[in-house]
Amino acid sequence: MIVITAKGSESSELEGLEAGASDYITKPFSPSVLKARVEGQLALQRELRNWLQQQLKKQAGKKVKDRLQPGLQAVTTKSPKTASAETSAFLHQTEQIIREHITDPAFSVEQLAVQLSMSRSTLHRKLMQLTTENAQDIMKRVRLEEAKKLLETGEPSITQVAYAVGYNSLSYFSRAFKEYYGCKPSDCITGK
Repeated sequence: MIVITAKGSESSELEGLEAGASDYITKPFSPSVLKARVEGQLALQRELRNWLQQQLKKQAGKKVKDRLQPGLQAVTTKSPKTASAETSAFLHQTEQIIREHITDPAFSVEQLAVQLSMSRSTLHRKLMQLTTENAQDIMKRVRLEEAKKLLETGEPSITQVAYAVGYNSLSYFSRAFKEYYGCKPSDCITGK
């Protein structure tokens, strides 16, 4: 978020940046300066997404076959003892797919269902049988859990974390984070 304001004092600028703004421009300003700063922010977002995708791929470190193997084993050996293993494998697979697409704000429940080789309604029914969460809730939870982990490292800014976990709006990210964790994202930054 870029703040454009007539308040030019250092304390106003500091207040804006502490509130989560990634840049602060005082009026009057040149349109070319605004354009350059917006392009800079977009480039930063692209770099951050690429970096995060690389980090997530390193963490995953598994091929699709490895990811599907627990689910295949659970399906072929159904018994009361393996029912929980099947549930666990399916939920793990679901969360892993979400993590692989975490930087994509357009990744939807429909795309998740396709990745799991089922329809959206089948996915919804299966999740509601196994958990109290629907697919959208799980996607939100996984994104927010990853955001909290990133914030606790203290490295990226709140804005960078929001974009890194697939949120296009810092205010929506902050609201969702506070609703889920009961605190502001800034409260989770290491050292605060």
